[in-house]
Amino acid sequence: MEDDIEELELVDAERNWRGEEPFQVGQRWRLTSHQFRRSLGLYGHASGLVSLPSLKRQLQHITHEMSLYYARGSQFARDFIGGLRAGVKHFGEEWQESEPEAEYLGHLINVEMGDPAELSGGYALWYDRAVRLRQVSLDRATTLNEFRQGKRRYRETFAGGCAKVGLCDKRPDDPMNLECLLNDCKNLVIQLPKFERIIRIQMQTVIELESAAPDLPETQIEKDILTRLQERKRKILSSKAATAEQPTGPV
Repeated sequence: MEDDIEELELVDAERNWRGEEPFQVGQRWRLTSHQFRRSLGLYGHASGLVSLPSLKRQLQHITHEMSLYYARGSQFARDFIGGLRAGVKHFGEEWQESEPEAEYLGHLINVEMGDPAELSGGYALWYDRAVRLRQVSLDRATTLNEFRQGKRRYRETFAGGCAKVGLCDKRPDDPMNLECLLNDCKNLVIQLPKFERIIRIQMQTVIELESAAPDLPETQIEKDILTRLQERKRKILSSKAATAEQPTGPV
């Protein structure tokens, strides 16, 4: 029970847990149905197995701010996955351990072995230049070790991937990464076939909105996003065409 109080104090240090009658050490604590929802949000987010948008859908929250509130303090929660040592390793622990290898393979397939003609975005362009200048190691064992040490990251997205090390500071409820796509994030990898699919999805959304509610402000917002996505694609293709026309060596 003392361990439980200490964990509560870590999760929410501003609350006087020891001063509240229901949480006295040595007494039986009450259990309410709402605690299951908070526990799901807290430990699910702490596990690394559940994304914030998934929690939002599971808990049926209207805003992602409420999901953030439920997950607040999760970094201090007890590691219930790694703490289960009953002779069998929890699948979540295996998933956490294999995550660096999975990210490395994603980077290998989508960036290192990807078709340069289909790649764009801040990170993809930087990586291509760094390879040509021999500023990054191409040794697979070295690269995998950097992923295991947390020096490199790669997470696949709807448009391609994200190479940001650490927590993403973009909107967690934006699965298509529109903010990154439209503002050319330095950690962004764009795979043109995926990007074109996003444009087709956005185009279908606009068609449906214009048919059902052409005068709504939301319709104009979605149309503006489509226009910006199409302009982004034109700039990418124009940049690639200009690069292809440049001489590669002395004449």
